[in-house]
This record gives sequence, C-alpha cells and structure tokens, in this order.
Amino acid sequence: MKKVFCFYLFLVSVISNSSSAQNIFINADFENYSTCPTNQGQVPLCNNWIEIVQSADYMNCAYTCWTPQQVVGAQSGTGYMGFATYGSSNASEAIGQFISSPLVTGASYTITFWAKKTTTGTYGNTCTGVSFWGFFGNPASGGSQIGVCPGSMGTGGTLLTTSPLVSNTLWQQFSTSFVAPNNFDFIVMCVECQNCAEYIFVDNFNFVQTTNNFTFSNTCFGTPTNFQAPAVSALDSLIWNFGDPSTGVQNFSDLQNPNHLFSAAGNYNVQLILYYTGGGTDTLTNSVIINTTPDVNLGNDTLLCSGGSLTLDAGNAGLTYQWSNGSNTQSITVSLTGNYSVTVTNGNCSDVDSINVTIGSSGTLNLGNDTTLCLGQSIILNAQNPGSTYAWSTGANTQTINVSNAGLYSVTVTNLCGILNDAINISVASPPVSSLGNDTTYCTSFSQLLNAGNTGTNYLWSTGATTQTINVSTAGNYTVQISNSCGIVNDAILIQQLVAPQVSLGNDTLYCSAFNITLDASNTGSVYSWSTGNNSPAISINAGGTYWVSVSNACGANSDTIIISQNSLPVSTLGNDTLYCDNFSATLNAGINATSILWNDGSTLPTLNVSSPGIYSVALSNVCGVVIDSIILLQSTAPTVDLGKDSIFCGSFLQHFDVSCVACVYAWSNASMNPQMNISSAGETWVQVSNGCGIDRDTVLYQLSPIPYIKLPSDTLICNPDGFVIVPQSTPGKIFWSTGDTTFTTSIHEYGKYFATLISPCGTAEDSIVISECPGEFVLPNAFSPNSDGANDEIHPYKIGNAQLLQFEIYNRWGERIFSTETENDGWDGTLDDRACSMGVYVAVARYRVTVSGEIKMISGNVTLIR
Repeated sequence: MKKVFCFYLFLVSVISNSSSAQNIFINADFENYSTCPTNQGQVPLCNNWIEIVQSADYMNCAYTCWTPQQVVGAQSGTGYMGFATYGSSNASEAIGQFISSPLVTGASYTITFWAKKTTTGTYGNTCTGVSFWGFFGNPASGGSQIGVCPGSMGTGGTLLTTSPLVSNTLWQQFSTSFVAPNNFDFIVMCVECQNCAEYIFVDNFNFVQTTNNFTFSNTCFGTPTNFQAPAVSALDSLIWNFGDPSTGVQNFSDLQNPNHLFSAAGNYNVQLILYYTGGGTDTLTNSVIINTTPDVNLGNDTLLCSGGSLTLDAGNAGLTYQWSNGSNTQSITVSLTGNYSVTVTNGNCSDVDSINVTIGSSGTLNLGNDTTLCLGQSIILNAQNPGSTYAWSTGANTQTINVSNAGLYSVTVTNLCGILNDAINISVASPPVSSLGNDTTYCTSFSQLLNAGNTGTNYLWSTGATTQTINVSTAGNYTVQISNSCGIVNDAILIQQLVAPQVSLGNDTLYCSAFNITLDASNTGSVYSWSTGNNSPAISINAGGTYWVSVSNACGANSDTIIISQNSLPVSTLGNDTLYCDNFSATLNAGINATSILWNDGSTLPTLNVSSPGIYSVALSNVCGVVIDSIILLQSTAPTVDLGKDSIFCGSFLQHFDVSCVACVYAWSNASMNPQMNISSAGETWVQVSNGCGIDRDTVLYQLSPIPYIKLPSDTLICNPDGFVIVPQSTPGKIFWSTGDTTFTTSIHEYGKYFATLISPCGTAEDSIVISECPGEFVLPNAFSPNSDGANDEIHPYKIGNAQLLQFEIYNRWGERIFSTETENDGWDGTLDDRACSMGVYVAVARYRVTVSGEIKMISGNVTLIR
C-alpha cells in the first residue's frame, strides 16, 4: 500500500494588520525551552509551541527516556521536533503556535525549514514525501486543540508545494512561497501517515514576508523622477537616498512615494531603507539612469525650385532616430513636396520636429476677384507662396495684409524661381436706412405715395410690392423690408382715416346698493378729458355724482354728461329679542331711511310703546324697496332645578329628566345642551340652567350594584401539609364561610365540604367545595454530603401527603445492610459503627403505607456519598 508523509501548514485568521521582514516564527529552532524533556511528548516544554493533535515528541539536551535508534541529532543546536505516526489508517500528529505578527492579506511570504526522515529500524525508511498545506479555521481561545489535519482528520487544506524526502541520513531543506489569503496569525504543522509507521524530524523554520523592490518612472533630465516604495506591513518609517549629494537636503526623503529632480544626467545608485515596528530593516537598491532630452530643430518651412533638394539634419549625434518616411539615420535628403517629421530618442526621453517642403516653379499668385465690403468690415489678402519676399502697394512686406478701406491693392512676389504680380479692387458699401416718415391721419378720402428710399437696393412691401415706391388710398399699417449685401432694415407707417368723435354716456341712473360701472367714450384716434381729470377712453366709478367728458381728434370735438344717483334700503332699529324679569314698559324705534312706516298694530309712527310680552313687527319702505323686521319680548323669572335623590339600582335602569324653562340655556355634565336628558348608566349627573333672570344647578348620583355571584374552585385533594387556600370568584359584597371565617379567602387544613355565602345590596349567592384527603408517598434523594456544614448532612425519605414510613435501609456495594430505621425523620449520617464510610455509591430502600388506601409500597435507588 502506498505510504504518504504529509506536512501541513494551517493558517488561522484573526483581524490584525502587521508584518516584518524578520522570521515571524517564535523559537523556530526549538532551542528555547522551560525544562529539558525526559519522555515522549512534552511539547509544552518547548516555549511558544502548543500540542494540537495526539503527541509529537520534543527532543533536546536531556532526553534520557525512550529514544528512537534513528535519532542522530538536531540540524543545528540541540533541539528539534519528531513526529512518530503509525497505525492502521491515517494516524497524525500536529503542533502549532501564535506567530509574532499576523499575515497581511495579499502579501507574499516564504517559508523554509529542514526535515529528515528515519534511517533504519521499526520507524524507518518508508516515507515518500513532504507536503505543505494551508488550512483556514478558527483556533480555540488560548491555543488549545483547534481541530483537524486534512485527510482522515478533516478537509479544507490548501496545498502550497510538495517535495520528496530523498535522503534518510542527511537533513534536507525545503522552501515554498505563497500569497496570504487572509490575516492569519496561528500556524499548525501537521504530519499524517496513511497505513504506515514513520518517524520524521523537523528543525530550523524561517517564515518571512517577501519584500519587492521599489519602482520609479520618468527618467528624463529636467523633470522630476517619480519613486514608489513597495507595499509592506508593520512599516514604522523609511528613508530614501537618491545618490545625488549635490542636491543637498533634497537628496533624502521620508515620503512613501517621493519625487526627485536630479542635478545632472547620469547613472545614480538609489537606496531605500525600510524600518519595521518589530525592529527589523530592509535595504533596497536600484540603478537609475537619468537621460538628457534631445533638442530637435529642422528649420523653417522651405520652397525649392523644380529639380532642387534639401538635406534635413536632426542633430543630437549618437541617439536613435525615426523619420516619417521610415528612415532611422541622423539626416535625410528630400526632393519632393511634403511634410517631414522626425522623433529623436535618448533612453525614454524624446523630442519631435517637422518641416513643410514645397517643390515647384515660381508658383502662382491670385488675390481673388474684386470685392465689395460693408462699412466696418475687413478682408485678408493672401499672396501665398511661403518662403518668398513680398512688396505690397501699401508698403507691407508680409505674406498677408488686412484691408478695410476702398482702393486698388497690388503685390509683387519674388522667390528663387521667379517674380509674380497681381491686384484686386476693394469697394465699401453702407447698409440701408429707413425713410417712410411719420404716421399720418386723414379726415377725408386720400391718396399718398410711400417711398422706401435707398436707391438700388431690394424691397418687399406688406402689400407684396417690390418697387421703391407704392401709392396707397386706404387706411392701414404699411411695412417694408429694405435689403442689400450689407444688411436688412424694416420700416412701417400708420395711415388713419377718421371722422369727428361721437359721444354718449347714457341716461342718468339711480343705484340702491354699492355699484361699480364703466363710462366709455371711446373714439379711434381721439384724446379725452374727463371731469375726474382722467384722460383715458373709459373710466370706472363707484359713487354718485355728475360726470362729463370732452373728446377730440384731428377731425373735430364732442362732449356728454351723466348724473349718477345712489340710495339704499331702509334700516331697522328694533334691536335684539329681549327678556324681562319683571313688569316692563318699552319704546320700540322702527328704523331710519324710510319714507313709509307700518307696525303690525296698524300704526305708522316712527316709535311704538309696549308693556306686554309678544312678537312686534314693522315694515319700512323707500324708493329702493321694503324692509320687514320683528322683535320678541319675553317675560320670565329665574330658573329652579331639582334632579331628585341619589339612588342605587340593581341591574339596568332608565331615568328621564326635563328642566325646560323660558329663555333658558342648558349645560349637562355630558356636554348636552337640551332641556331633556335620559340617564341609563351609573355615575354622577349634573345640569346647570340659566337665563337672563338667574342661574341654578343640581347634581344626582346613581350607583349600579350587580346581581350577586360567587364561584368556588372545583373539588380537590388536600395534599400540602400547609393546607389548601380557597380563593373564590365573586361580585363585590361580604362573604361568610361555613367555618365562621369572613375574609375573602380561607385556609383549609382538614378534608370535608365547605360553603361560602355572598351578601350584597342586591341579594345573596352561595357555592360549595368538597376537599378530600390526599393519598401520600415517600421519595428518596440521590446524594448527600455529611461534612457537618448543616446542609445535607443526613439522608432519609421525604414524605409527600398522607403516608406512614414502615422501614428505611442503606446497603453498601457488596449488599451488606449498614443502616436501618422505622422512624420517619431518622436519617443515615454516612457512618458505620461511628466510623465515616468512604465516598461512593450506596443503595437506599424504603417501605411505607398509603394512609388513604392502606396499600404498602417499596421504593429504592442509588445514593452518592460526597465528602
């Protein structure tokens, strides 16, 4: 059968975030111990290591007990670990420890260690290989056994690397690297053998975080170079040395990602020192080459005559060149028209330039057609032919000129290939202006010529005409659009044909209430003058008076006047209805603004004298209408109220009240304001009655007593030595028990039949209960502690209910009776012949008689004596 030796690393996650470049195993060479081992196992003697599964063996200087014959000493020093795994199926051993710094998620780590398999003998030479595993779980508090190895002990391990053990006489070093998937801080080393017997030794572990070198970018002289420190954990501080001492204090930096401007091009040895919180350091170096940036200048754009050529030189000898035509030499010779560019590169620094080359004859010259400019505009005249010389009629010598004035402009162009001449005539025009004149009014028929002016331009009239002039003979609003190459203008003229104004404000008018009317004198094209000072065509008025208006226009004037009168209905002054509390005599005033008065008794005077209660009415009239009003005169006394005596009702009830009186106001306790009230619920009821002659109030209290009711519990047994408490359910009242007790509840200690009578204002009620004697029993405890502390010092049966103890006995494990009694509360104190019995389990037996039935029963059970 295939035999397999497995070495597992279990990485157990906690939340932390620190690391260092030092070995994060503690006591990694097993040399630090509390006491030298003297036997198998004894892993806890090796400081910081914890025994996880079964029993690994710690071996050191004083190992004097069983030692495998294959042991030949540690890889270095005197301490090492041995794993003896044997068995018929998947035996395993494991140790572990909390490492000095938890891993950093995503960081790279390297683990190295030494291993040696056995040589000869019982535990020898059957192991075929070593495997590294990572297992992610949760360690128990304090690092006690956390669970499992892979294989038969569980699953979940992640294989990091596998290597064979090729020698059984020499120590062999193993190494593996991996990326931490989480913040693990507990490492488990597990050895597992399948159907074999092996002895494997391990020593000198080294577990470190792998630190990447720093990076940099932009190494062109004259611009800052960017540096980036590697991402590491547990970093306390860092210091950069850029190897550029001429920059003074700028040669150093403590930033994570600094920039440095080097003093000159060249090769610099840059150093980064990392200081960790655990005390360790890392020194990283890189060679940084700073290159000069090329400066490329191909010259100005050039004109060559037909058959000519031009050599383009990129300069910057010894660098790398890339021309737009594919060449990679420092210079090229061209003889065709085109744009030529070159990129010159020095390391990662480069520069680019380009040039336009034109090949031809003396060229062509065309300033364009003669042109008309609008006032304020300008035009650029271009003589083309770059690289030539220019002589303009204005005296300018540039390729282009900007002109805005009328005139003849000429230019002479001279180059290597000949002379060219051309000229252009520039005219300046103005935009059109409006000229239709002012609006015009006619009082008779007319005929008028409208002239848009601006001879030689384009016209579009609102009539559709396109001529400079039109003849009109009807009133209207006439518009024209005038346009030329310099712009567009619009103009309009209003021609009116009027007659003398006609004015009518209407008939004189009377209003009997508030009003708001509009007086309108509108006449087209007229002006207005109102008596109010207003000059609009219409005015709004809301008061009586005489109003006039004068209206005039170019054809004449007219005016009109209107009288507006305002009155109102009569107003009654009878006043409010009135209550008199004694004999009275009163004078009633009919009202004001009335031309006619008629009382209900036929009189027509402004006043009416009265001395008896009743309803009095009057009719008032004038030009605006009739108003009728009335008044009620009442005669009464102060109210008196009597709701009756307070009462108690048994069951439902209904009481009706009526406190009506003349001119009274009512306020009941339930917020009602009616004179009548029905009461059907218990409680206090009150009413307050008032009128102009006085106020009175009364209160009545109605109580509702329920029909008496009492209910005792169901018949029961009396088993508790303290008796049985009867708790009734009842309506309010006084309870009388057959025992003579008058409390609400009563305590019963003897069996029998008991009665309770409830007396209330609405009658009496009665109920009974039968209480029978309870059959009893004894129960046995299962332990006691005879240590004279006053608690559980003896053991005896406990009685429940009515029962009689006949005999209680204790037997030891050999069946010997060591205690017996017939007395109920006489217990065993854990002695035999005045000597204390040993702790252990004894058998208790009890016989008893049930008092109610006379039946004899026996119980038994184990009793533990505890000291």
